[in-house]
Amino acid sequence: MKLPFIIYLIPYLFHLVLVFLHMTRINKNKLYLDKPLRDLIFDNSLDLRNLKIFTNVLLVIFILPYFQGNGIKALSFFFRFFSIIVAIRIVSSTITDIPSSDPNCSINQEATWSSYITGHCFDKIFSGHTAISLSLILVAKKFNLISNNNAILLSLIQILYVYFFLICTRGHYSVDVFLSYVIVIPLFSCLQNEI
Repeated sequence: MKLPFIIYLIPYLFHLVLVFLHMTRINKNKLYLDKPLRDLIFDNSLDLRNLKIFTNVLLVIFILPYFQGNGIKALSFFFRFFSIIVAIRIVSSTITDIPSSDPNCSINQEATWSSYITGHCFDKIFSGHTAISLSLILVAKKFNLISNNNAILLSLIQILYVYFFLICTRGHYSVDVFLSYVIVIPLFSCLQNEI
């Protein structure tokens, strides 16, 4: 059953409210003082925190295929599909507080406009950056915006991007990245013809 488009706005609106409440709870409980969790991949990788800006800039690569053919229709589908991902992330981030993966985030965290869009130091459990880039590839492939060869190339770039930038820049724990794949791929497979 296809739902009205307006229904898919609800998770995005809840996201705005719950990020504010989450940041308030973190500040109140002084969770920003907690040390990062131990992580085998994270602890044994390069520390490239000074390149963190690229985690958001590189997402542009995955949006480029949408500037052709069925791009608007594909973006509409992406918006609806990703609202479900946002809903799952809201639940996971709200019910469990995990220390920041970046030791530099051990300062008093304020909710800013960028924390609502690109995330904040405490929105863990599974990576939104990974979920967005992977979803963009899957939706572009579904709407024939990319060929099989380009889908493979974009997927390889996405994997390198995720591991190199998200883990090495201390943006996420490795389990956050792993869970994004485990959640997004099966969810997309189940819902691609239902949304």
